[in-house]
Amino acid sequence: MNPDDLLSPNDELKATTTPPFATLLFSKSTDTTTTATNRSITVEEALRRTVSIFQRHLVPEPEWSACNLLAVAVGLPWSNGFSTLLQLLEEPPNVKRSISFSSSLGGQSLEPCQVEELVRLCDRRMQMEPLQYILGQWDWYGMTLHIRPPMLCPRPETEELTQCVIQEIKHLQQQKQSPSSSSSKVIRVLDVGCGTGAIGIAIAKEFGADPTTTTTTSRYGPVQVVAIDILNEAVQLSQENARLILGPKVTTLQYQALVSSAQDFLDANETLFDVVVSNPPYIPRSDMEDLTDDVVKYESDLALCGGTDGMDVIRTICQRLPEWTTPNNGICWMEVDTSHPERLKQWLQSSSSSNRVSFVESRQDMFGRDRFVKLRIHPDSS
Repeated sequence: MNPDDLLSPNDELKATTTPPFATLLFSKSTDTTTTATNRSITVEEALRRTVSIFQRHLVPEPEWSACNLLAVAVGLPWSNGFSTLLQLLEEPPNVKRSISFSSSLGGQSLEPCQVEELVRLCDRRMQMEPLQYILGQWDWYGMTLHIRPPMLCPRPETEELTQCVIQEIKHLQQQKQSPSSSSSKVIRVLDVGCGTGAIGIAIAKEFGADPTTTTTTSRYGPVQVVAIDILNEAVQLSQENARLILGPKVTTLQYQALVSSAQDFLDANETLFDVVVSNPPYIPRSDMEDLTDDVVKYESDLALCGGTDGMDVIRTICQRLPEWTTPNNGICWMEVDTSHPERLKQWLQSSSSSNRVSFVESRQDMFGRDRFVKLRIHPDSS
């Protein structure tokens, strides 16, 4: 979650009322004898008009929104419908093209039912409803995840957090594979605040094995993921996505999701975790008013706001880490606000309640902002 990309300086320019999308789509039509959804329009005309309408009404990501929604309305495959329309959009309009699927598609007229579906979808987007909620699914880290409100829509930056954790696990597995190591070969991961399940499922998929078997799709050992969230809807959705991505016979030894807060969680197996990962709510309360409507009006406040300074849940996680993790190699990766790395480092150094947790490093995201922190848990010296 990257609040710096969600600032909306032009919100005041938005009209207080928005005409129905059908009216805007056919505003230049001279045909007054038919209803809007029965008027003739080609795929290319619908695409370019939709982009223009979204741009005028300050809909975020107008090109992506138009291509995705029109692909659904026309019934194009999820695997390439968006990319086909994006290719069509990137070609100059009203020019002769060599014959291709995208160009031939562009000249096809929409059926009335397709126009009706496009209008229905775009009316929702004009209300700033997140594109992921309208589509009901989203591609993230090589997976197609089901998405439903009010769960946080997975962001590109969180793919980077996931990659950090996967590399950490591979490093730990190499240590555990050493002949001198007597510890269990299974790596246990705790995902705090799982939401859609994106992070934990991506990790389980990467290592792809049931810890009770000797078969694995990875040259590294098996991984067991336990995910927690305070919302029952999130746990249900993450389990649904786990079955979708990992297979209908996914076991709790691969991926398990439980309803719990970070404050209250205790593992029923009383087995410690090697790695804790979290994309917690971390936006400071004062920054919430700067979020765009497609975020603040639809996504859960519980998944976004981390309290006055954004660190309420982060502090709780740090305080619980010694109880959750193995004492010698316990690692925690978190996605945080850009103001947090230095603040977290200072708090860990001064807090007696987290004196077994040390700040290791911070890393920047794809935008060059300090976004990820790595913490280490040390043995109790008492």
